[in-house]
Amino acid sequence: MDRSPLPPPSRGIALLLALLVVLAVVPGVAAAESRSGGTVVVAEGETIDENLEAFGGTIVVHGTVNGDLSAFGGDVLVTGDVTGDVSVFAGNVHELSLPSSFPKMAAMEAEHGGLVKAMIARMKARKAAKKEVEARRARGEDDREPDP
Repeated sequence: MDRSPLPPPSRGIALLLALLVVLAVVPGVAAAESRSGGTVVVAEGETIDENLEAFGGTIVVHGTVNGDLSAFGGDVLVTGDVTGDVSVFAGNVHELSLPSSFPKMAAMEAEHGGLVKAMIARMKARKAAKKEVEARRARGEDDREPDP
């Protein structure tokens, strides 16, 4: 039996595969606003309703970013609100406010007057829910939600 090696894939197939990989990545990149320059500023009162990628010597965010913030710069200052994740790559990070960096923690602190009080309230709520489930089971009630 003649077992000759398979011919190498053509350049056209390799190019097509590379193009498919690039096109698969493009929609995620297109959904982000990109700003670059010596100084990149999101002014107070300005709102960006998508992810923001900022590249610059100095990056300042005083406004709102409704999405993720990726900041690449020498100096980064974030005092505004960021509803998504914050990724900062900088020589100096001057300030990351609690609401912009950890929005859930800020909400817990505002609701309960402190993080320790919030954690205690969460533990009490979980304990009460567990007792309620145990009481239902003791009464013979089904503690699962009925199927729709």
